Amino acid sequence: MRRFNFLFALQYAILGLCSLSTLFLAGCAGVTGTAVPSSLETSIPAGSVHGGQQPIQGAHVYLMAANTTGTYGSASTSLLHSGDPGTANDSIGTYVTTNSSGGFNYAGTATCPTPSTQVYLLAMGGNPTGLQGGPNNSASVLTAALGSCSTINSATFTSMNEVTTVAMAFALNQFMVDGTHVGAPASNVTGLKRAFATVANLVNSSTGAALAVTPGGNAVAPQATLNTLANIIAPCVNSGGSASSACSTLFSQTSTASGTPTTVLGAALNIAAFPGSQTAALYSDAAATAPFQPTLGAAPNDFSLGITYSPSIGVAQPSAVVIDASGNLWMANCQSCVTPTATDSIVEYGPDGTFLHSYSNAGIHNTKGLAIDAASSYLYSLNQAVAGSTHTLDQLTKMSLATGAVQSGFPVTFASGTYGTNTFNGIAVDNSGEIWATAAAAGAIVELNPGGNVINGGPYYIGGTYGVAVDNIGNIWFAGSGGNNLLQFDTNGDFLNNFTPAGLNQPQGIAINSSNEIWMPNVASNSLSKIEFFNGSNGSGSPYTSLGLFKPTVIAIDGTNQVVIPNCRVGCAGSGSTLPDSVLRLSQGGASNTGGSGSSAGAQNAGFSGVNGAAIDVSGNVWVTNSVTGKLTEIVSFAAPTIQPIAAASSAGTLGQLP
Repeated sequence: MRRFNFLFALQYAILGLCSLSTLFLAGCAGVTGTAVPSSLETSIPAGSVHGGQQPIQGAHVYLMAANTTGTYGSASTSLLHSGDPGTANDSIGTYVTTNSSGGFNYAGTATCPTPSTQVYLLAMGGNPTGLQGGPNNSASVLTAALGSCSTINSATFTSMNEVTTVAMAFALNQFMVDGTHVGAPASNVTGLKRAFATVANLVNSSTGAALAVTPGGNAVAPQATLNTLANIIAPCVNSGGSASSACSTLFSQTSTASGTPTTVLGAALNIAAFPGSQTAALYSDAAATAPFQPTLGAAPNDFSLGITYSPSIGVAQPSAVVIDASGNLWMANCQSCVTPTATDSIVEYGPDGTFLHSYSNAGIHNTKGLAIDAASSYLYSLNQAVAGSTHTLDQLTKMSLATGAVQSGFPVTFASGTYGTNTFNGIAVDNSGEIWATAAAAGAIVELNPGGNVINGGPYYIGGTYGVAVDNIGNIWFAGSGGNNLLQFDTNGDFLNNFTPAGLNQPQGIAINSSNEIWMPNVASNSLSKIEFFNGSNGSGSPYTSLGLFKPTVIAIDGTNQVVIPNCRVGCAGSGSTLPDSVLRLSQGGASNTGGSGSSAGAQNAGFSGVNGAAIDVSGNVWVTNSVTGKLTEIVSFAAPTIQPIAAASSAGTLGQLP
């Protein structure tokens, strides 16, 4: 989530030599004193600043570049040239001022350190009343994300308003403290760039309008939710200042343990960080004549923003989803789950949800597990037999991520007499590049080398094992769904421990955090267990029983040890639940930390329908498969940035750490 503790500790320092600037474009990656890479001069076009549909006069507009050499939320850099016609300077940097119609223009140029530098516009203060000599509203801080400097030219026009501000506050939540602090460390510039790109899937910066469909036409965007959020902050923007009742109410309702916001941007950032908090009260804040339409018809469970993607081919009953080092997403397409003789495939999406490929290769059928190796070279798929088809045995396939080609020696076929049929589910790649798979019905664990050969005397018959995960020091852990136990092996295939902590009740999924604590959801008791790796005992408060879970099977850990769980309720056939599907986000202590609680905890997105697999990318977006509709939903900046693929993090000992 946004607002890791270290971000709150940042001081809002004056940037001094790095003037923070106006208007809408370009980008400088760096802080004062940082060597500037090869630069690029670019012209800066015009734009406008409005509060709702009202022009804001006298606002200071700066062109800012996100920092890529500091930390998350480090100080941005101002880009406008001091002394150019129509400019002035203050403690932030060089700016231009909006006129009576809210318009601004800049006659000079700006220097972008690199073409790919991420830039944004920042508008501060101004008179929103339309009255000559009206008050300056210091609470009005509006933004618009522009993206890479090289994409901006003199024909670009930017309309800054509450919609553009909320879109940036959500998409950049993991990288943003306030209007003058947007940044990422050099190790995660990719995550920053992709977060900026997400803004373009939410709002048209030229018109300031929330999108109903993404520009590529491949996804449904959360237009009504985004407009509602914009309407919530609009009354404060259009008031006389921070002391107005509209602003006082907004700031009170978006206060967090770390403090109370003093600007509408700060309020929007807090809503994005805790989307389930004060939803009814915030919904009532929206102006009676809401300036942005269409809107939500009632107060939502939460204000999370979800973008739901549909590939150009039909997808059936997707389960697992994994992310490679390039940020591409890989998802199973189980056509044989509907028609046994149909052809299954693995679907590849780009980091922005664009459909790239569908690979129908030997051995891909009824895929239940996916894993990517640490080098992000190969995708392993664990495939169950399909009744009524030619696929009569479970198989393991190894596919090149670069070409989609099945590798020599694969698929590996698992004999039913040894492992059972329709039984393989869990898969992981360990620190030596070896593959571990579980056959639940047979109670078997099998270890294979990268060439597909069973090694170290396997299979091991331990009991009804299901999920598998590798920790930061190379141990391999298995969720014992049959014996309500937790099994530990070392990387050599030697059995180490069989733990039976109280409260385990058919655990299936498994994930491990930076402290090597093992998290497992319990299907039979709708609870969650956290187990200490050193002695197999329950962690504090474990098992957690009041989270509103319903037969949970999948779990993920983000870059700050938050726990993410798809919660398939009404969307899962035969569940008996009438509650909407959701995705939970929990603190390291096991408590919901989105602002909601119990059955209302987490995100309940309109695109959810049988939520199943989940993966977290380097921008903090959570990608969820929908088993009923076959679609893929991106919950914008719902978690912390996470190292991908998972095998790369476990191999480096960086599970639960930020990229």
